[in-house]
Amino acid sequence: MSQVTAFATVNMASAPSVGKILAISPYSRNRVLQAAALQLSKELLVVQSMRITMEGLFEASKVPRKTKIGCSLGPHNTTDAALGQLLDDGVDLFSFNASTTSPAEMQSVLNRLRVLANTRKLEVATMMDTAGPGTRTGELHQHVPLQLSVGEEVHLRGENDFTSLQSIRNAEGQAVIVIFHELLAEIVRPGSKISIDYGRIVLTVTEVVQAQGAPRQKRPSVPGSPSHQSMYQHSGSCSIKAQVTVADAVLKSNQAVHFPGEIQPCPVTTENGMRAIRKFACANHLDFVTVSYCQAADDARFVRRLLVDHDGRNIGLLAKIENWAGIDAVDDILQEADGIIICRDNLSVEVGSDCLPLLLKIMIAKAASAGKMAMVSGQVMLSRSGSQGNQMPPTDIADMVMLAQSGADMVILSDMDPLGRQVVTSKPGTSSRLSSIKQVAQACMAAESMLEGHSNSESVSPRISSKPLTDVEALLHGAAAAAVDCSAGLVVVVSNSVVGTRLLAKNRTSTPILLITESEEAARQCRGLRGVHALVTTSVPTTRVSMSSLNCGDECEPVLEHALNHAVHTGLCREAMPVIVLVEQETPDGRFIPSISLRVTHGEPRESQDGMECPELLSALRCPQMAFVTLNALKRAELAKRKTKMLAMIDSSTGPESVSQLLQLGLDMACFQVGEGLEEQQQLCADVEHCVAARDQLGSGAGIMLCTAGSQILTSPLSDDQHLRVSVGDEVVLCAPHGAAEIARDSTTARLPMIACTAVHIRNMLVAKGKVAISDGPGAVWLECTHVLDYHRAVLTVTQAGTIRGDQRLTFPDNKEVHVAISQSDLSTASELIAKGCIDYLSISNIDSAEDVRQIRHMLSQSGASHVGIIAEVAHRRALADINHILREADGIIFQASKAVLHMPAESIPMAQRWLATKARMAGKIFLSGPGISLAGGSNPLAEQSSIAAACLDCSHGILIDRLPGAVHPRQIEAAWTSVKWALQRAEIAGCHPSATQYIRDAVTIKMQDGPEAIAYAAVRACIDSEAALIITISQTGHTAALIARLRPPVTQIVVTSNASQGRKLSGLFGAEAFVVNDVDSVAAVMEPAKEAARSLGLLRMGQMVVQVHGRNQPDADGDTSCAMQLVS
Repeated sequence: MSQVTAFATVNMASAPSVGKILAISPYSRNRVLQAAALQLSKELLVVQSMRITMEGLFEASKVPRKTKIGCSLGPHNTTDAALGQLLDDGVDLFSFNASTTSPAEMQSVLNRLRVLANTRKLEVATMMDTAGPGTRTGELHQHVPLQLSVGEEVHLRGENDFTSLQSIRNAEGQAVIVIFHELLAEIVRPGSKISIDYGRIVLTVTEVVQAQGAPRQKRPSVPGSPSHQSMYQHSGSCSIKAQVTVADAVLKSNQAVHFPGEIQPCPVTTENGMRAIRKFACANHLDFVTVSYCQAADDARFVRRLLVDHDGRNIGLLAKIENWAGIDAVDDILQEADGIIICRDNLSVEVGSDCLPLLLKIMIAKAASAGKMAMVSGQVMLSRSGSQGNQMPPTDIADMVMLAQSGADMVILSDMDPLGRQVVTSKPGTSSRLSSIKQVAQACMAAESMLEGHSNSESVSPRISSKPLTDVEALLHGAAAAAVDCSAGLVVVVSNSVVGTRLLAKNRTSTPILLITESEEAARQCRGLRGVHALVTTSVPTTRVSMSSLNCGDECEPVLEHALNHAVHTGLCREAMPVIVLVEQETPDGRFIPSISLRVTHGEPRESQDGMECPELLSALRCPQMAFVTLNALKRAELAKRKTKMLAMIDSSTGPESVSQLLQLGLDMACFQVGEGLEEQQQLCADVEHCVAARDQLGSGAGIMLCTAGSQILTSPLSDDQHLRVSVGDEVVLCAPHGAAEIARDSTTARLPMIACTAVHIRNMLVAKGKVAISDGPGAVWLECTHVLDYHRAVLTVTQAGTIRGDQRLTFPDNKEVHVAISQSDLSTASELIAKGCIDYLSISNIDSAEDVRQIRHMLSQSGASHVGIIAEVAHRRALADINHILREADGIIFQASKAVLHMPAESIPMAQRWLATKARMAGKIFLSGPGISLAGGSNPLAEQSSIAAACLDCSHGILIDRLPGAVHPRQIEAAWTSVKWALQRAEIAGCHPSATQYIRDAVTIKMQDGPEAIAYAAVRACIDSEAALIITISQTGHTAALIARLRPPVTQIVVTSNASQGRKLSGLFGAEAFVVNDVDSVAAVMEPAKEAARSLGLLRMGQMVVQVHGRNQPDADGDTSCAMQLVS
């Protein structure tokens, strides 16, 4: 099973070199040095290193879930049936929204919830979300939506009451929009942005007009409200003129309004919110209360004081981080609150969705370091709320896995998530109807299983592989290290081959690489290499430089001079920066190895603005994913040049205008899929030739990759373009070969519909209970073989419902037959395009082994196309089993989530991506990731952003963007492209590079440890070293339990307490489970019942070791200044 080799979250001092980091260490026992390190500790290093095996990718996780699941209650899920299903599915926390629900309505739901929970003998936590300074649009006149257009001028009116005015288009045709905010004029100014409906509509303020007869006057403050908030209001309304800059949706009533980058001058909660705290939260002794839009520690202190004054001292306080003000003050907020809730939907508007993946890592790490809870809410599994939401897309699964791997204590689903819908289950094709809750649980468990095992200190190698390096690899590794050590701005490679450049690029330095070559093929192939750029010139030396010369010689001088000027002119390198130059030289024995020299670009030197430009980052063994980020880096508007390449699938529906636009936007490689039939192949050739012509006209230098389809088995067309809707449990007959182009009735089983396909036979394709998938991606219809009738027919049972149409692809995951890697029609099309000089890469599907690659390589060589690179598409188990040999033969591999989901559990796909990326990185080959991103806009943009960041942090050379579904507005394409590009650039800021080495401490705190902290640390270490199965902690207040949980132990922690309320609060703590007893009299009296409870839950078996944490002088570890830790059997 997969294991973790290192997992640490540490603060490190900002320094331009490793030596400085070690000289002033936050781990120093010297208080003076520690304080100095704290002042410098601006960067946050988050390390997630896993040991992933191929077998682990195909096995269901058996690890108990540690990441908790919360659910927001609303109109869609407050019936008794819905609440009961949520309880049965394993929801740990229920959240009430006081801003949209009255106390009486919440009381009714709470009473029914507690009755249902008591009936099931469950203890669930409850939370009330207070009404914060949320701003919304007013009601529309006659509820008619307003269609806005880009560039249109609109009038905004800030009002105190929705009923005072309605949004309408006046007689002059101008849109008048009412915004419910009494201090609107205090917030915005000319140039400010106003976001409506989470960025679907964006307005830019052009003029602020104060309403006449409405003087500023003192606003009566809420008693005890924080003093930093504005104390002024307008007695009347204000008028604001703005221009529409984004209009991707129509304006409707009561839509959310945000003011990105602005601090909203308003009290921390409203009168209604305080009333709900008094009358509902405190009166019913809820477990948590949130502070919406918490912008300072004073906000948390104010609500805490309100809770204490109304008998709510034991209610946990959670601060919702929803804007930059809260992010900047998160350290102070964590000192006052019991945890934070990271609201992704609001943050996506306030800080930008491209910053969110890394921002989540920072916030979660800070909370863990402070020993507080970190929850994530907003747009969790949003894709499932759409019309096609009965399956969970790979991007949503990757999003959930990333949240779990980042160490989030809880993910909170909104009430919009549907219940009981059929989704892709843990194993493809199995029959089960799972809810959103269960799907989230499976994704979290899969991620946590990869984080099992040892977390001891480990020396990090500058290389991933332990194999000896060849002389060329060693020289290139030295060049990469030299580039980091001297803070070089560029590495220049002079060569007509891409092999050396690829070996250099595998070192993952932050320094860009520029290949100077005469070969256009080599230049285009570099478009698929991370951080590599190419410059084609006719003045590259035609002969190798002699080894007898210690410099590059006069022959290279014009080339290098031109290259350095080009790099400075294009912004690839700054002026007066060191440059590492690699030129091939001939050795006495006739071999060619690179020589290394140092140059400096022309111009006056400029001071480096940020040490992150040459980060001293770490690499880990096996499969690392590390993030080394700062808040300042995320705020930085000017980003470094994108290194991760962007590829896009293009077909006839894309359109020539869209193709030209993509090339102008910076498309690195255009990918074309070979179709079936002569007409489709002719259209493909025309599309490729048009793209090549547009590329040459624009001078973009983008590469072309032809993706073969291999041998496909398709359903036969249905009569009159009809379709067949099937449900779980239905039976169908699959027959081959198809004789009629329509669905027929089988003569022996007339009651069953017959589905014809293009297979030659059926018997050898299916095994007992063998699976069949119809269509591609997570929306496939899954069937299971019930019995085989004869050589050509088999009866199948539907295990996942859907619609079957003609010309859909059939996949047989359990088929042991060897596939044909490339069909004759694919080869013919490829040969035609290669002969025209159009193809740079050939992507081969259905790869089973390295022998397939060798055969295709031989065919290309015989046809004079040895320059065409081969990318092997790996998805199924046979290819993964032979991945090492495939990587030896191919130029790279591509992994597409939408195809892999047909062959492995959906929740294993993110780990498979990281595993394959590491394998390719060890081999020095290209790794391309296809996370399922579309420029047409997905149903869950934040999940797509997480997938992009994960692909980048996994060290993918490039990401593949799905084809455009027909005509898409050019502005939408540009916005989506920019969003993907920014997400990659943000992730690259935090990317880690193995050229610099560092020793990672196994600790998560930078302060001196007191007694309980030391015992907690010792308990977790003892658990790891002894391979204990369980940690049992006696903790009445949860303090010691929290200290253990923040170390992320690999096993479940049973927390013994006599406080039922505290036990419910543990539902928000990572890996902690409550065991409530009547009284804690002695250690022996409670430990044995706790063990019995653990055995009943399957957490403990006879003979396994258990770590016990308790007080030395009394049972409660929280009430004793001297804790004790025991290891018992």
